[in-house]
Amino acid sequence: MHSNTLIYREQGGMYNIDTIKGQSGSPVFFMEQKGIREICNIVALHKGFDKIVNLNVCTLLTEKVISHLREWMVELSMAFLIKEFEE
Repeated sequence: MHSNTLIYREQGGMYNIDTIKGQSGSPVFFMEQKGIREICNIVALHKGFDKIVNLNVCTLLTEKVISHLREWMVELSMAFLIKEFEE
């Protein structure tokens, strides 16, 4: 599924795709062509659907969110899964 537009807001992102219950936490990404390679850039995590504006909402992967994810992974002894994010 894809949407051509991800609307950025201070509290997160909004987009229009068809989703079902249970997809929360799924990555929101865009594909980028770099030479012959296609790169998947994960920019957010799906949170759910906002019935007021009829759009899906997501949590953007900001530095603050990534920092919290790293702390959580260390607490759960998952530090070996931490990979530095490329800019």
